[in-house]
Amino acid sequence: MSKKNKIFAKDLSEAEQPRAKGKTESEMLSDDELKILSAAHKDFDRSTLPNYDNSDVAKAKRYAKKNKPTVIFVSATVLLLIAVIATLSVFLYLQGRDAPSTEDFKLTLGEDEYTLKYKSAMRDDVLYLDIVQIARYTELVISGSANAVKISCDDGTYVRFEQGENTALVNGEKVKLGGVAEIVQLDSESEGKMQCFIPYTFIERLFSHEVVKGSKRSVYVSYSNKTNEILIHRISYKDSKEALPIGFSADCFDLVADSLLKEDADDSIYTVLKENFLSMTLLVNKSNPLGEFFTPKGLISLNDVGCPVAPGREFLLEETAALALTQMLLALGEELGRNAPAIVTSAYRSYDYQKALFEKYVQNRVARGMSRAEAEKDASRTSAKAGESEHQSGLCVDLIERGEKYLSVSFEESDCFAWLSENAHKYGYILRYPKGKEHITKYDYEPWHYRFVGVDVARVIYEDKICLEEYLARY
Repeated sequence: MSKKNKIFAKDLSEAEQPRAKGKTESEMLSDDELKILSAAHKDFDRSTLPNYDNSDVAKAKRYAKKNKPTVIFVSATVLLLIAVIATLSVFLYLQGRDAPSTEDFKLTLGEDEYTLKYKSAMRDDVLYLDIVQIARYTELVISGSANAVKISCDDGTYVRFEQGENTALVNGEKVKLGGVAEIVQLDSESEGKMQCFIPYTFIERLFSHEVVKGSKRSVYVSYSNKTNEILIHRISYKDSKEALPIGFSADCFDLVADSLLKEDADDSIYTVLKENFLSMTLLVNKSNPLGEFFTPKGLISLNDVGCPVAPGREFLLEETAALALTQMLLALGEELGRNAPAIVTSAYRSYDYQKALFEKYVQNRVARGMSRAEAEKDASRTSAKAGESEHQSGLCVDLIERGEKYLSVSFEESDCFAWLSENAHKYGYILRYPKGKEHITKYDYEPWHYRFVGVDVARVIYEDKICLEEYLARY
């Protein structure tokens, strides 16, 4: 061994913290490296030297040992990045899982299924449905025009929507709609038909209140924004196939104004009560039939209130309408100086009664040589099919002069008709099928047919010279 090497080995063995030549202070030699370097000493036993591991793993361990702070920092940074990436991945997954579907909607009405285009059904992230389509499925009464649509239940409760309005009327109460109503009048081939798009949430609340004890809903409504499936189902009694009755209430909504109904005793012979108003403007015609099981509430006998009727006959009418009719006919007699110059010859008729009556008119025409189709078409000009007659509402009457046996257009020449034309509206009655409105009412002119709608509505119809259909389309 050269003198230079001996001195180097000696120096290494005596140093407390030996360092390799060219090494910096941060790169301290390991014990194994020191042994190897010490082997240069002539007295060193080389057999005690360990086998030097030069594998990548060993190199990594040696590097980590020498650069512990750096390794810890890098490892912590990597772990933090992994944690952030994992957290972000989970968040994005959950967001994607909970995000609403953008697929087309599947609408199920009872046993029928329909597809609604996503882009047309969603407006400003709000789902809109056609309330008219739902009303047809649930067998509710639909009336209206391009400006307003009214949906009525058998119990007289109703909801009314106006084009472009963000409120609706539920039994005369103005409530928040949660969107803007859009009424679409269909083409001429679908005359009389329309669509009325309103927010789904309004429809759900409309059918959500309790109408029958023990049943919170008569119509089940559900919607999943994950699958875009909408289900609307009419519920029936458990022990029969008869559907539960439907009724609307404003209690489920936020009111935005007081009731439209106001008491005006000075201008009326009676106070207009809110509960009576619910059925006053019920529209019944060929496009808006009543159900087979519809029976008006509060029917009373006209005989019990002293109303002039045809001798030996008894007729029923809704109580408020009956009281107003009695006052009107008594006032008519006082004005003309005769005792009951006009009497009632027809009032409330049941569905079955009207069905038999219409069939009688048809058979009379068939007997005169008409075909069945021709007979039905001709009879429907003056008579109504079952369900399409206003008489089933319990709100209208037919009047004749005392001593007459049959209804006739000649009634318009009587003093009774002249007085009624100027005064019936003061008692809440209107001439239901006026001359010149046949193209709207779809019935011939009937000077004997009077309908109770309430004083306020009757006044507007009288002053504007319009029929009930026109009034409902306007208001």
